[in-house]
Amino acid sequence: MVQIETHFRCPVFSMKISGKTTQEDTRSYLSEMSKLIGKNENFGLLFDYPEGNLCRERGVIKLETTWFKHYRREFSKQCFGIAIVTKSFFMANVYHHIVQYLAKRTYGCPVNIFETRSDAQRWLMDLYLTPKQ
Repeated sequence: MVQIETHFRCPVFSMKISGKTTQEDTRSYLSEMSKLIGKNENFGLLFDYPEGNLCRERGVIKLETTWFKHYRREFSKQCFGIAIVTKSFFMANVYHHIVQYLAKRTYGCPVNIFETRSDAQRWLMDLYLTPKQ
């Protein structure tokens, strides 16, 4: 499910991902992301994995990679942060620093992992309200 939310004037693209992510789901959320980038405004991303794991249909990663290659410069410029919400112990505690490091290098913005959606929203709000240096 793709859903655009604004929290206290903080533009956040929020996506709740449960079950297997299909190519159709991916095309849908990438289309929404393209529109968001087209507005030329800053935004944050919140990916919520309530089941704790990420399961993708074959071909999804290729769609995402192709899209990101095309939008990389704009994405890195406009995205002020990516928050990942997961119930996975391994993702939240064991792989946390590795995921943070690799994702920041890939996306060009701060990335953090949370166990609750409210903590993720608060972190994104802080990033949005903090002036860039």
